[in-house]
Amino acid sequence: MKFNKIFSLFILSLVAVISNAEKPYDRCIRKLGEKYLCTRRGIPNAERKYKFSQYPTLLSKICQKQSCLDGYNTNNSKSYREERQAKCKSKALNMFDNDVQENHKYC
Repeated sequence: MKFNKIFSLFILSLVAVISNAEKPYDRCIRKLGEKYLCTRRGIPNAERKYKFSQYPTLLSKICQKQSCLDGYNTNNSKSYREERQAKCKSKALNMFDNDVQENHKYC
């Protein structure tokens, strides 16, 4: 009985370590890819909704930038990561505008 509890705790801690071992690039792709953008084309109520993951090449370019990698590196402090993630999202929106050439806003 005691062995089962110890073994269960070991497995849980191993899973926690593995989940935290995600590389910053992969974490950026996953987290930023989940974000939605809404665009307006100048026509009222002609809003289109995009997900960053719909643009894998653009998403890859964004997540290769060091400033974005710092935002998704769990070794950095939470406040630093949040600041870097905000800058990363801002750069991502600018790159999205240049690539897709539509005005954007977050949904």
